[in-house]
Amino acid sequence: MQPAPLFPPSGASTRKLALVSLRGSTDFVVRDITDINHPFTVSSLGGQVNFGAKFVNDAELSTADGSVGLLRMPLSGSPKTVVTACGALAFPFAWSPDGTAVAYARGTPDPQIQKLHLVYGGQDRVVDSMPAIPAIGCEQRSCGDTWDFRLLYSPNGAYISLVELPGAGLRIWTSSGSMVKSIDDNSLTMSVWSGNTLYWRDGKGVEMWRGGSQSLLLAGVSWIRPKASPDGGQVVYETRDTGYTTAHVFLLDTATGKTRQVAQSRSEPAFLTYRYLWYMGERACKASDACAFGPTIATVPYVYDLQTGTEYQSIISTVWDVWPHAG
Repeated sequence: MQPAPLFPPSGASTRKLALVSLRGSTDFVVRDITDINHPFTVSSLGGQVNFGAKFVNDAELSTADGSVGLLRMPLSGSPKTVVTACGALAFPFAWSPDGTAVAYARGTPDPQIQKLHLVYGGQDRVVDSMPAIPAIGCEQRSCGDTWDFRLLYSPNGAYISLVELPGAGLRIWTSSGSMVKSIDDNSLTMSVWSGNTLYWRDGKGVEMWRGGSQSLLLAGVSWIRPKASPDGGQVVYETRDTGYTTAHVFLLDTATGKTRQVAQSRSEPAFLTYRYLWYMGERACKASDACAFGPTIATVPYVYDLQTGTEYQSIISTVWDVWPHAG
């Protein structure tokens, strides 16, 4: 157990934010999208954060810095508070919905074991251990659309989940670190919370867990990087045709369990707000294209209005995180 900073609960807010990169740049930018028709840049962070950065609330971000540790900072990027000095091994991490606690996975001297840490109440303590992610790489869509590592808090703050492939399989803990559910299975991946339900993909399709009960929701569906809406009623996800070819964007209604296709030849969907989706257009590769990762190539990003069914081009090239998080 190590000492750690104390963080007060985050206040309520109606502000809507997105951590993005804009067309023609790899810099990280915070955009206020409360009024989607009049968005504006709140801060330009350059390389102060990385692809794992997340909003803690509507005024702060957190990122894992390989040379310093897990950091928390205002949207401007400064000053930075070191939450825990755990270096590059602090990724992934997840903040509780009220911003008072953070869970993170850290490696150990044994390369096959990683430990779950919980920072809360001024202390950094180890609450569990599990198999580590193997030291292997991925340069093909077949693994890129299958491997995933997500450490998440449930929207109500009651649970912490980890679903990883390759690696541990599935773990669900209470917010205090007590084990609730454990599955060792090398097909479990692509998890997301929506409301009080955890969803993930396995060899049978999309499974769901709620209140201690697990069931198969979408048989035969191999969803890719699902994202839940801020209001908790929907999950957007991608699928691909045989051979990792044409991408499709689908929407799951969590109340009914029904799905519908939103778009074709679109990939990497994410909610900007409960009403608006962002996704990337793509087309089949031509002989002149350098398509090392798969048989399609990205083209133009779009924003899609779920109320009107209207799609229009966007200056956002990548969505890294949005606030508020899933409800």
